[in-house]
Amino acid sequence: MLGKQLSIIAQNFADCGIVDWVISPGSRNAPIVAALIKNRSFNFYSSPDERSAAFTAMGMAISNGKPAGFLCTSGSALSNAYPAVLESYYSRVPLLIVSADRPEELIDQWDGQTIRQKNFFGNYVRSFAHINARYDELQNSNQNIKKCISISTGPISGPVHINIALSEPIYEGIDDQKQIDSQNSNVNSDTLLHEYRLDYDLSSEIQSGKQIALIIGQGFRKNDVATVLESLATKIPVFADITSGYSEIGLTNWDWGLLKRTIPDNLKPDLIITLGMGIISKPLKLAMRKWSPEHLHVSEASEIGDPFQTQPKHLPFNEIHFLRDLNKLLIGRESNFLNNWNSFIESQILIAQELPIPFNLELCFVQDLIKNSDENFHLHFGNSMSVRYASWSIKGASRIFSNRGVSGIDGCISTALGDALVNPDKKIIVIAGDITSLYDANSFWGDWPINFHLIILNNHGGAIFDWIDGPNKLPDLRNFIHTPHSKSFNYLAQLHKKSFQKVELQSQTITLNEILNTQVIELVTQ
Repeated sequence: MLGKQLSIIAQNFADCGIVDWVISPGSRNAPIVAALIKNRSFNFYSSPDERSAAFTAMGMAISNGKPAGFLCTSGSALSNAYPAVLESYYSRVPLLIVSADRPEELIDQWDGQTIRQKNFFGNYVRSFAHINARYDELQNSNQNIKKCISISTGPISGPVHINIALSEPIYEGIDDQKQIDSQNSNVNSDTLLHEYRLDYDLSSEIQSGKQIALIIGQGFRKNDVATVLESLATKIPVFADITSGYSEIGLTNWDWGLLKRTIPDNLKPDLIITLGMGIISKPLKLAMRKWSPEHLHVSEASEIGDPFQTQPKHLPFNEIHFLRDLNKLLIGRESNFLNNWNSFIESQILIAQELPIPFNLELCFVQDLIKNSDENFHLHFGNSMSVRYASWSIKGASRIFSNRGVSGIDGCISTALGDALVNPDKKIIVIAGDITSLYDANSFWGDWPINFHLIILNNHGGAIFDWIDGPNKLPDLRNFIHTPHSKSFNYLAQLHKKSFQKVELQSQTITLNEILNTQVIELVTQ
């Protein structure tokens, strides 16, 4: 009976620890929703817009690395999850996409909401499983579901897709209240084991007297790694990206220190060691491309990028073991290279207040917000200028996040909302531009938790195109690239019954306490 099969599938999700679900409404997925509710092992959040919903599910995994589930109906609904799948894939955030599907015999037969959903996301998911809920052998379905979910968390985390085909009658047996036992048998535990270590001797690199720099790109924070990085930062230059999870460690405000300056060649490293993924800083990226130092990338993951065009040598080692070995080898080493970098960064003559409007007002606001936020805050920054302001700020104790896998503007608010839903003890603030906020306007649709706050930097268009050389020199492009507008967000907040405050930053201020007592704050900067 279909209802029993769906109950077993729901129990598989529970066995795999998929606790949090974002559900978009539909007819074909309703029996799956009923089976999840009947199981009583899950937390649910309803989001009518599938694009927003999928990002919300991804956001639930941002801070803890545990996959959450997004469930949608058949047809075009699934296509709306594609942006979140891309972001999850490139930022290596675990995410479970579950889609209801129509019977295979109806595909391409002019039947409504029926598309080719098998392998819909192609190579942008780490694993795919197709389940015919009525006819597949139970043991095979169990194994396929568990294997698929286990792959989402490593060794390279990312999105996975389970497509569940339902044939009529789809509500058959759905009201059966019989308890389903755990399905935790016959799972190959090797698929869940991702930690390993290889030994590597760095002593020759250290003894040769090479100038070494450590660059930490986008990734998840690990407290044991943070402890070693703090020690390494007293010996060699450590450039920790704003999205690395370690941005308070190493050179202070280094991205701002490099802004609009020529970096002297005596600061060139002979060897760079990198962890994590990409970095935001364009000046550092350009400098490394120019210098082309020897490059070692440390990662257990087999897929690595080459953002500095230095053809990195891949060291497939456990990060913490490698860093501890490096730290021991550097004991007693002269730190002139580190001192030279510190002196150069501190000699930056640019002052935030002297930047043109709106950049000066927005940057000063973000700098103050980061300065006044403690370890109880999660700050999420939208793409374009917002995350760059964060990168140009002295880092505080708050944790900082941004969707830098694909670096698109879609889903930035929804991602932060997911974080707020699973971390009720944290204060979640998302800082996003006006275009980003308009693009993710359906994130306003559902009920927001009381710990969630949105700050909109409204400069009436895509101000980043006034910052970037090129578009700012071609006035005819402005309407098509900059997208100027005269909109305010009070009506959007009113429509969705969100508390709202508008602040003209040129003449007004807003305190952190006021922010924490308001859901939507619009900061008008020009």
